[in-house]
This record gives sequence, structure tokens and C-alpha cells, in this order.
Amino acid sequence: MLFSNRKIIAIYRGKLIATEVYDPVTKKFGRTYEFGWQPETLDLTLAEVIKKFQTNEYRILVSDELSYVVRLTIPSTVPKAQIRAYILDKLQEKIPEQVDDNEWDYKEIRNLAGEGLDIIAFALVKTFAAVLFRAINKLGINIVAIEPETIAKTRDANAYIGLSLKTDLRGPDPEVLNITPNQVTDEVESKKVVEAAGENTVKVADNNYIRLNRRIVFLIIAVMLVGLFAGGFFYLRSRSTNVTQKENPNPTSTVQNSASETPSSTPSPTPSPTPNSPELSVLRVQLQNGTGIAGEAGNVQKILESEGFKIISSTNADTFDHDESEVSLKPQYDMVYDTLDRALNSEYTLIKSDTLPDDSQNDIVIIIGKKK
Repeated sequence: MLFSNRKIIAIYRGKLIATEVYDPVTKKFGRTYEFGWQPETLDLTLAEVIKKFQTNEYRILVSDELSYVVRLTIPSTVPKAQIRAYILDKLQEKIPEQVDDNEWDYKEIRNLAGEGLDIIAFALVKTFAAVLFRAINKLGINIVAIEPETIAKTRDANAYIGLSLKTDLRGPDPEVLNITPNQVTDEVESKKVVEAAGENTVKVADNNYIRLNRRIVFLIIAVMLVGLFAGGFFYLRSRSTNVTQKENPNPTSTVQNSASETPSSTPSPTPSPTPNSPELSVLRVQLQNGTGIAGEAGNVQKILESEGFKIISSTNADTFDHDESEVSLKPQYDMVYDTLDRALNSEYTLIKSDTLPDDSQNDIVIIIGKKK
């Protein structure tokens, strides 16, 4: 079998390796590059990969810490048309976060017991999926396959070779285990506007054209201008009124009866924000389920997201016997502990644990204990 030169992008937490496999049979590799990446810069990192290889077609290998792999047995009583919905329900029981339809896939495998139907399913960590798909769509990359390390290693111990040997790229769910965000883009973003030549014309992804009504455009601009002028008029009028009041104060409002008036207490100063407080949305938070109870990490994630944390991953702790929730932070983010305690203390008892080293991939690690 002949193989074309295949470009592999392996994504780990904070690290990206791009390589080319000339021949997966003889395990012959070509150029290899390593990059660092953050959620807000993944598109820039992928742009560098494209510049290096001068191609737009890639296979993406996802590290186990950024994906979930689940094996299930489907009872024979489940109708064929409802298998995918049944699998999604079971995934939600085993994965500590909500999974959208374009973030997972499954494939039938042999059931050695001969009872029911065995499948293997995988899903991307939700926050990672959002960052990855946004970068892919922005750059217009043609992704041939997305696969986790665990699955790729079933073909070869070297996951890069294993992904190069992957042939189940297109087809119905039972036959193919693959996520292709390019297809997702075509279906979900079919009305994405791209630049095109022509007067008042924009082109959408499904090659249809939308003619913009000039009158509507002019009307929108006119309304905006009227709003600006009106806002400026009232602002200047307000400033003029304030200046007049300062120049002509009402004498009755400044006269005080020193014999009968009770002195007012000095108002307390408004506390200023803690200097150098970090932006919560850029902190990398890892949740570890230390109770063994399904859904605990998802519950904590929802609470933290409501506080402003965005980059959250989850996994299981080494043991499930944690009564208290242990919080480890990098030294420079120690002040965030109070925010975490305030958000979680109604349901969990928090204690500080060991400080994280500066080279840790995470800024905060929370081992979730039992609820109060």
C-alpha cells in the first residue's frame, strides 16, 4: 500500500508537535517542529505550522489529558436509530462535563461475548474543543482526522505512526471513529460570510450570495449618527448644568447650624481592588474528582465558570477518599484562594494544599472532596 506524506499535529497541554510521516510502514519521519501554545494563541501556533509545511491538510493527534475514551456495550433492545442518542446519554454519565454533538464520535467494534453491541467512543475536553475548532475555522485548515492517543496506539505503539495508518476517515458512525471539524463548519456555519468581489455582495460558505439592501445600510448608519448627535447634545447639556450649579451654589444648602447639628461620621474609603489581581479567565484550572461520585467535577466547573474562570479541565484524583477539597496554587496566584473559597464554601470545605511549582502546566489544581 502506498502512503502519501502525512502531516501530523500532536497537541498536548501547553505543547504542540508538528511532524511529517513519509512512510508509516518503515516508520520514516521527516521534519519535526515543537511549539508552545495557549488557548488565546493556538491559531497563531497553527499558522506557524502551516508556514513551515506549506500545506493545509493535517491529522490531529490529541493527548489523553485533552480527550475522553469510553467503551460501552449497547443492549440489543436499543433500536438502531436511537443508538447514537443512547451512547450520548451514557457518555454524559461517565464524562464530567456537557458534550456537544460535534465534539464526540463512536465506532462499532467486535463483541467477544456475542451479546449486544460493543462500541468505542471518544470526546474532546469541552474547553479545548472550543479553542481548537475556533482556530481551525479561522485558518481554514483541512482536518482529515482527529483522534486521541489511546486510539492511535491500537494500530502502533507510536501514536504518530498509528494516526498515519488510520483509514476510517469517512462514512457512517458504526464504521468510522473520527471528528472532522471542516464538516461541522459546513453544516453549523453555512452562513459564515467571507470576503468576495462585487458591489454590496458577500459570499457565504455554501456558495450562495446575499445581496445587501443599500437602503437598510444607509438607514442603520443614519440611526447611529442620530444617536451619536443626541448623546453628545445631552452630555454637553449635563456638563453645562453642573458648571452652573458650581458657580451659583444655593446658600441655603451650605448653611449649617453648628449648635444643633450632629457631626457626621467620616465615611469609610471604598476598598480598592487587590493590586496585580490576575484575570481569572486566563488561569488554567484542573479539577480532580476525589469522591468517585459522577458529576462532582461538572458541578464545581459550573460554579467556577460563573465566577469568571474559563480554562477548566477535569480528571480523576488518585484516590476517592477525600473528605475536604484541597486547593493547590502557584505562588503568584495565592490571592485567588479567597475567590475560590467564597464561591465553593457553601457546598464544599476547602483547605490549602501544597504550592504548585512554577513549571506546572496548571495554575490551580483542586481535588474535590465530599460535599458538606
